[in-house]
Amino acid sequence: MRTFVAVAIEVLRAEGRPMHYKEITDIAAQRGLLERGGPRAQMIMGARLSIAANSMGSDIQRVVRGVFALSAWDEATRKGRRRPPPEKAFVEAAREVLRTAKRPMHYKEITDIAAQRGLLKEPGPHPEATMAASLTHAARAERPELVKFGKSTFVLSAWVATLCGRARWRLPQSTDAEPLAASGTP
Repeated sequence: MRTFVAVAIEVLRAEGRPMHYKEITDIAAQRGLLERGGPRAQMIMGARLSIAANSMGSDIQRVVRGVFALSAWDEATRKGRRRPPPEKAFVEAAREVLRTAKRPMHYKEITDIAAQRGLLKEPGPHPEATMAASLTHAARAERPELVKFGKSTFVLSAWVATLCGRARWRLPQSTDAEPLAASGTP
């Protein structure tokens, strides 16, 4: 009896393309590589391939959710991601919007302007949520280009010093216990 991973490697080599684990399972069952197919075999195949893809030096690599390829295939033969992940596209669109606006903006406003200008090629079903998550993630980078500047508001990090000098956009100067005690906050 061969392992699910060994069977998947054989199917992927024969097909020569990345495939979803359900398709791998169905083909393996048709070719007699698995005792039987069906939903249970598909579930096991998906789990085994996920574990294998997360192992160092594995022959299996995850291309996108549920789709696997052989690690030996180079980028030119893999038919997986051809465009940058959506988060990257959203962050690039936000950078462009913030550069032209030259002021802090709420993520919903950034999303609306980016969509109007056609900066979001594939916005997906929830573009505002994707923009909020993408910008929050980008702001947490080691050297962020975007900074969270208030509740759900973002700005280019190069402008933070300039904006903090203006009274309207002043950040809190002190976080010691005295002002908190005066406000009644524990």
